[in-house]
Amino acid sequence: MVAVKGFGTSALTDHQLTRIVCRVFDLRPAAIIDHLQLRKVSYSETSSYGHFGNLLFPWEDVDKLETLTKTAREIVAATDASDPDADPNDTGGQIHDD
Repeated sequence: MVAVKGFGTSALTDHQLTRIVCRVFDLRPAAIIDHLQLRKVSYSETSSYGHFGNLLFPWEDVDKLETLTKTAREIVAATDASDPDADPNDTGGQIHDD
């Protein structure tokens, strides 16, 4: 189960955010390891001078930005007033249909 919380800081509902993340990211452990190339990490490089903002590291790359934006637009467009997903108090949580 995956749940994404906006904590009141997002224009999207928690349910919409959860659907976007589940659709864009493969959250299986092996897929995360492969995508972030975690088997090839040079620990000496990550321990020196920090790693935040260093594009040498795959986890700092924003390669999913366009896909996230496109998916968010699709999900928002698909949400209408009669859809239970449109409830702004819906916290998402159990998403099994995507």
